[in-house]
Amino acid sequence: IADMIQVRSVVNAIARGGASLGDVFHLATGLLGGGREMVTASVAMALFDPGAGTVEYVHAGHPPLLLRRNDGSVEVLDGGRQPLLGLPIGQVRPGVVDLEPGAVLVAYTDGLIERRDESIDESVDRLVGIVADTDVSTGPLSERLDDVVRRCLGDDDPADDVAIVLVRRR
Repeated sequence: IADMIQVRSVVNAIARGGASLGDVFHLATGLLGGGREMVTASVAMALFDPGAGTVEYVHAGHPPLLLRRNDGSVEVLDGGRQPLLGLPIGQVRPGVVDLEPGAVLVAYTDGLIERRDESIDESVDRLVGIVADTDVSTGPLSERLDDVVRRCLGDDDPADDVAIVLVRRR
């Protein structure tokens, strides 16, 4: 837990200090690598620009973000990828996507989707289908979020941490 608190603090300080999104993980890796033990973590970040209607995003060793468009299609956001935070790598070019009013961005941890008997790609595809079949464009997002979690986990207890965030552009 202490390592994750350190990662969160370092990434937050760098981002708030004005570094470009493409530099945040590179700079954080440099700071986190100064100790006796290498600190690694999976991290995803997204910055919304309401004026432009865009989302800029990066993720390090983290499952890809999803974008559910108003027509029900779901896009896997594969841009801005890098290995785990803490592994040396240069600047990452962030992914950028348009976020039209009503569209929903989905961020989640691997504990929501991973299954021992399927590849991570199959797990992501399963979530894509669930998000496509769930009307997240209307109603309270908290209810839609509960629907997605229930459909992902069923009656099973998760084997890992589970977190999910749905963000709808107004």
